Amino acid sequence: MDQNEKIAQEYGVTHVHALDGCSRMVLGFITIPKKNPVLIYQYLFRPLLLQYGLFDQLHVDHGTEFCLCIFVQELLKNRRGDTSRAPWRQTTSTKNYRAERLWPEGNARVKYPLKRTLNFIKEREIFNMEDPLVSFAVSWVTLHVSKVGSGNFVNSWNYHRIPGPKRCILIEKMTETNMAVQLEPHEIPTTAAEVVQMYEERGGSLNRDPSIGCDPIACYDHLME
Repeated sequence: MDQNEKIAQEYGVTHVHALDGCSRMVLGFITIPKKNPVLIYQYLFRPLLLQYGLFDQLHVDHGTEFCLCIFVQELLKNRRGDTSRAPWRQTTSTKNYRAERLWPEGNARVKYPLKRTLNFIKEREIFNMEDPLVSFAVSWVTLHVSKVGSGNFVNSWNYHRIPGPKRCILIEKMTETNMAVQLEPHEIPTTAAEVVQMYEERGGSLNRDPSIGCDPIACYDHLME
């Protein structure tokens, strides 16, 4: 798993994806306002456990945004097919080769065109980016546009044919080689609140900074109207 913040700091858009280490198929991706361990677990990691099963090892960088994924992987480690391996690994981003390899093309096709447009708007002061409502709106719109572009990119990536003697298609290779252990839904912490409680009861702590991605007028019905 890996995350990309090419347009996160200024505009509130962060991409996270999960890649199968054997086939290189993208198993899933999410686009969220900023790095958030709860959203990554709830909308990416847990759905992958339900759909594909428990893989032998989770490989991430040293970012704290994957803490809940690591926590659950550790909880379920005895259910893996190969328990001789460590259930998870953390390395620097530069050594997370397989997950990192996806970003250059994804950046060129999705993130950089969006960033150029957003920078154009910002430099010409078309909107007041310091206004929290404008900041939220820009993030919200960019998230939805980015999801479409990322979805198209991931779909083409998974179905493209790798050159070479075997010329495999990623999604077909994933189907043939997947050795993940299937789990029952009740075996996986069911909600974000449940896994957060379990994590904190065991001494973990989470940053709940709501500064990006929260609608500043959500509690005011007349303003929402």
